[in-house]
Amino acid sequence: MSSIQPAHAIAAIVGVACFLIYLAPAPDGWPPLAWQGLAVIMFPVVLWATGVVPEYLPALVLFFLAAVTDIASTGVIFSGFRSQAAWLVFAGIVIGQAVQTTGLARRFVDVAARRFTGGYTQLVTGLAFTAFASAFLVPSAMGRAVLLTPIAVAIAERFGHDRNSPRYAGIVLATVLGSTLPAFAILPANVPNLVMTGAAEQIYGIEFSYSEYALLNLPVLGLASVFLSCIFIVVFFNNGDTGSAPSRSEQPAPERGQRILGFILITTVALWLTDTLHDISPAWVALGAALACLFPGIGVLKADEFVKTVNLGPWLFVTGIVGLGAIAAAVGIDDLAASHLDTLVPAGGFGAYLAIVFLGVGASVLTNHPAAPALVTPLAGPLADITGWSLPSVLYAQVPGWVVFPFAHQVPPIVVALSLANIPVRRVTVFFLGY
Repeated sequence: MSSIQPAHAIAAIVGVACFLIYLAPAPDGWPPLAWQGLAVIMFPVVLWATGVVPEYLPALVLFFLAAVTDIASTGVIFSGFRSQAAWLVFAGIVIGQAVQTTGLARRFVDVAARRFTGGYTQLVTGLAFTAFASAFLVPSAMGRAVLLTPIAVAIAERFGHDRNSPRYAGIVLATVLGSTLPAFAILPANVPNLVMTGAAEQIYGIEFSYSEYALLNLPVLGLASVFLSCIFIVVFFNNGDTGSAPSRSEQPAPERGQRILGFILITTVALWLTDTLHDISPAWVALGAALACLFPGIGVLKADEFVKTVNLGPWLFVTGIVGLGAIAAAVGIDDLAASHLDTLVPAGGFGAYLAIVFLGVGASVLTNHPAAPALVTPLAGPLADITGWSLPSVLYAQVPGWVVFPFAHQVPPIVVALSLANIPVRRVTVFFLGY
């Protein structure tokens, strides 16, 4: 008889605890709906954190439990399917499949083979900073993760690292972290940034400029996070197989599918960069690019082959993670937090800063990164009164908390990248806890 894995035991214990919490009466000060909602939310969150099941399954568990317990309306529960983020992921899956099918990924791999010849550390660092640069061009962490992960996988395999190798996981992590962590310091490049600034504008009438946001956050949160992630990746994953030096062959002329896909990608990025002129969401631009890839006669993807080979797990994951945040807000968890701020946050000083940072971290652990600023930003007014700080200072204090996350499930692009690369979350859990 095989022994029970610790992750499975934790998930089972928490599942039983959630069931008992749901049945138990709400403690004093807890609205019954918030108490029951917490029980419903905790179980899928732990399933994501432990990685005992595929990433899409906790989303389906959340939909089922929330629907049968009726803790929120179906419009709230399934709101993820209406979100632009979900359709951006779907489009990214199509484009990522096209990058692989046409062989365009191999061309990027050949470039990497020529550039990154100084060993594993140089490869990890080069990929991380290349991914960082993409954050200025592609205004969606999810889109970057879906576009870059197939390329990272191909590079890892080209350098001789199989999918069970620690170095394979490190290469994928370097790419996705390089495109995600520093982007928290670039205003339009990550969903939490936009959620926070949008909520601040609607609630408080405060507007943030691109340059001010970058000046305050980019030097430390941006550059330092890339350097630190590279160091941690080399420490945690530079072991196992040594790989092999990639062969250097002459680049053949681009094939028809590669040329067409290249044109589609260039057009897509151009439309993303000029969204202030045409006011079309990046999600709908990406969906148009996906349609172009799938349309008969264009020669990029065959629709029937796509249906047979596509992995829609990342799409279901995102719909679940967005729905989780909506459910948490609907059941009143944010209102409950606001009523206890006096006991959580000191009146000014460095302690207040740490408290606000960890308040954001806690909201992210309970929900996810995109949902956390939606929960914390409405609390900025009471927090400003408690700390004596200005509203912008309180709002900016959230941002460092987005770079600190002990669980991969908090950041949807990371989980999507791991899913696309066939890396179980449990393989990288220790890395994120250490990071």
